[in-house]
Order: sequence, then structure tokens, then C-alpha cells
Amino acid sequence: MLGCLEQMNESPEVTSGHVYVSHWPNPDLVMFENMAYKALIDYNIPPSVIFASCSTEKLKITLEKSHLSRFTSSPEILVGDPRCFEIGNEITKSKGNGLQVTLESLPYFATVTDVTKLEKHECPPGYFIAPLRLQDAVVIDTMWKFGGNPNSLKRFKNLISHSLTAGVYYQDTDQLVSWGMIA
Repeated sequence: MLGCLEQMNESPEVTSGHVYVSHWPNPDLVMFENMAYKALIDYNIPPSVIFASCSTEKLKITLEKSHLSRFTSSPEILVGDPRCFEIGNEITKSKGNGLQVTLESLPYFATVTDVTKLEKHECPPGYFIAPLRLQDAVVIDTMWKFGGNPNSLKRFKNLISHSLTAGVYYQDTDQLVSWGMIA
């Protein structure tokens, strides 16, 4: 990894950690190591998040060499690249641990620069925006192509309970049609 940024150490309610990038600018591999993972175990915050547009081979080599590889055998890891599931299993087997790894994939994310604008957004007629409700986790887990994994429903409920979320609902039926979550 070529870079490391330390961020948000002021408050235990906010994740603090290191961001590693493969190169700068326009990195093809970004890894976030959550330094507050053990301190905030009650919040079930994942130890690392990985976003990669590089080749599978480069991702595997990087994970094998990185100190973050210790998380590839953790079922609580939250990764942004679904390839990490297979790579994590390979690394675990090659180290002789024989553990089965289950990883969750949440590969899409967006940056909200001004949270106050989120609640003031206008929807087309017949729709409304509101914070996600806990029961929406079932809909998300069922409808999203990365849902339906072991622990994914639990992860979605945790994100809805402990992070900024928004859902677009049909006004007449109150049915969820679109959603966004900040992990």
C-alpha cells in the first residue's frame, strides 16, 4: 500500500481508521482499516472495507501481503468487492487453517457532502423520502443481488439502526422502491 490516512479520531461514535490506496491519483484498490473495531464492538462495525477495480490477481497478491489479510478469515468482514470471498477462502486454506469464510458484499457507495440536503430533497409526485425502517432490511436483503447471504439481513438491520439511511417509498402503498445507506 502506498498511502495511509488517519481520520476521525475525535469521537468514539465515529469510525476512525486508516485508508490505504494502491497508488494516487485514481487508485484501483482502496482498503479502509477500522481502528475503532475493538473499542466499538457493540456497534458491530466491520474491521475493513475493500473497494477494488484491479485484477483478481492483484487483489489476491495485495491481500496476501497486507497485514489486513488477518481479516480475510473473519466472518464479520464487510468488503466492497465480491471477489474477496473466494480470495479469503484461498488465503485461509493456503495457511492451513481450514476455516470456511463467509463475506458480505456491499459494492456500491456514494458520498453525501451535505446531510441536511438529504431531508429537503423533493420527490416526484406519488413518492416520498424517509429514513429506512428496520422492517425494510428484509426487502433489501430479498431484492438486492448481494443480499441473501449468511448474516446479510443482520448487517442490513445494523446499518439501518446505526447509520444514515434513506428510502424512496410509493405514497399510496408505503412500499420501498429504492434505498441508500452510508456504512
